[in-house]
Amino acid sequence: TTPLGTQGAQVYADTPANAFGAVAVACAAARLPLLAGIALTASVACKFSGVVAILPVVALVWTRSSDRVRSLLRLAAGVGSFASVLLIAFARDLAAIFHGTVTYHVVSYAFNGFDARDKVGDWASTRAPYMYLVVIALVVTALRARRLWPLWLWPVSALLFLFWQKPLHDNHMLVMPYAFAGAAGPALGASIAPLRRRAAAVAVAAVGVVLAAGFVQQLHWAGGL
Repeated sequence: TTPLGTQGAQVYADTPANAFGAVAVACAAARLPLLAGIALTASVACKFSGVVAILPVVALVWTRSSDRVRSLLRLAAGVGSFASVLLIAFARDLAAIFHGTVTYHVVSYAFNGFDARDKVGDWASTRAPYMYLVVIALVVTALRARRLWPLWLWPVSALLFLFWQKPLHDNHMLVMPYAFAGAAGPALGASIAPLRRRAAAVAVAAVGVVLAAGFVQQLHWAGGL
């Protein structure tokens, strides 16, 4: 069993859903709630797993705005406006879309899939180099970058989604790298930013080596090497 399913990226809807989720989180962090709402709606429209980005987006909009109510209203406006566009554009196909998504998943809920504990445990293996970066990022967030706590709602939501999802397949595991990278990356950046130029260069190189090792390891586990 590989930490990241070898067929996960072959389900076309998951990659854009997670990518739009990342855009939504980035827009929320950049104080662009309207765009965050649009990207969030696009994420959920691509795949229901896009809901894992809702909590971090809302938390970022709430914590990074001086006028929280107005920002939340702009976020809601982004969601509502783009959802309306999608409903109008696909009005004739709504029944088929509902059958192909909602009905299918309700019927297949009782089917056998992977065990979430096994899949998450494999993904979080101590043999995987990236897990050490995640641990370092958690420590940095707790000690020096507490303002980044909303980002960690993303991996928390991803884990909850995986334990809820029935049946669980490889493609659902794609929420994990996006969510954990989205939370750990800024924390690692926050730890490197105060360093002097030479020390920062060494730290960036070290992170790059770990990421390269993790990438090669994934290729090896997937049979690509």
